[in-house]
Amino acid sequence: MHRIQHRRTLIGLVFILIAGCGESEQIRTYSAPKDTKPVAKESSPSAKPGQITDRMLTAILPIENQAYFFKVVGPVATVDAHEKELNAFFEKIAVGPDKKPKWQLPEGWKEAPGSDMRFATITVPADGKPLEISITALPWSGTPDDMLRNVNRWRNQLQLRPIAAQQIDEYIHELKAGDHTLTVVDLKGHFASSGMSPPFAGGATPPSGPVAKNSSPGLPSGSLPPGHPPIDSASSSNPAEPAEAPSTANTGTTTKFTAPTDWKPLPAGGLRKAAFAIGDEQRGALVTLISFPASEGPMIADPLQNVNRWRREVGLAEVKQDELSKATASIKIDGNVATLVRAIPDATQSSESHSNRATIAAMVESGGQLWFVKLTGDRSVVTAQESEFNKFLESMHFASDRGATDGNK
Repeated sequence: MHRIQHRRTLIGLVFILIAGCGESEQIRTYSAPKDTKPVAKESSPSAKPGQITDRMLTAILPIENQAYFFKVVGPVATVDAHEKELNAFFEKIAVGPDKKPKWQLPEGWKEAPGSDMRFATITVPADGKPLEISITALPWSGTPDDMLRNVNRWRNQLQLRPIAAQQIDEYIHELKAGDHTLTVVDLKGHFASSGMSPPFAGGATPPSGPVAKNSSPGLPSGSLPPGHPPIDSASSSNPAEPAEAPSTANTGTTTKFTAPTDWKPLPAGGLRKAAFAIGDEQRGALVTLISFPASEGPMIADPLQNVNRWRREVGLAEVKQDELSKATASIKIDGNVATLVRAIPDATQSSESHSNRATIAAMVESGGQLWFVKLTGDRSVVTAQESEFNKFLESMHFASDRGATDGNK
């Protein structure tokens, strides 16, 4: 009897152990499945689960210590329909003797000169709204961290969660462009441009071609978005009184300034925190205030890259690092050290007289933000407004919306 009971006890223990092992295996398999896929192309945390509306293709072309970014974003169906010709365009990009990319536009494509943070903009005809390829040049180390940081920034624009370094191969592929290699980043999600999209995007891009119907013909092409009311009807506070422009929402920082009465205020939007139009229908210029988080680092803050971009825009030759001090001046804006750039072609020199555009710009950091204040347009208007622009810079004051100063006052 005792022997039978002992056997039953042993059988019961074996059954418990077997059952226990089975349960442990199930728990282990559930908590760490082998084939877990990252949340990425197929979902967006701020949209409905599985909602995909937009596709972004970004081709990265490294050339020495910088890279050129060719970025297009649009509805999934539209980008899908043009994917083959976009890749064909990327593959034909060449690098010229000047260490800059060269390309040929397919029939029907149009190119507009660079502005603000852009090197150039290419318009691709499509059913409905055309696609735009924005081209920007930024410092590039070529490290995995550099690539991952950019990919996660673009994912943020598509409202996708960031990924880890080991997941990046799922979203990139390479193309040969002559003797160089292009890395193409392919993402799908729900596009919602953030305050920091550079280089790279932020709000609508000015239209190429003829000046928009409701903008002043004398202003830089596309200074107003399509369909916007004329400058004279733009609503704003009296520019003679101190005005205020917010920076990106997560900083709580604003800048206050006093603008001349003859500067016509334009609506802010995208990267622009404030803008003014100057001049008439024959000659005009544009003043813009743009800010980025200082945490974006040298990609945005590098003085040489910014100076040369502004010089290219007005037809001036680029400068090298050891020539930078001659092309810039140091000033103070609200107690902060700022860099002032005068990119004004000399009409008396044959090599520069062909350009009728000019730019004066300032770069300053305050309260965790990098501010770019720029006057650009017709050369005669820019030079005539230089004194007023300097007064405008002197009037700027940075303050925190959280009730604390930024340490300058």
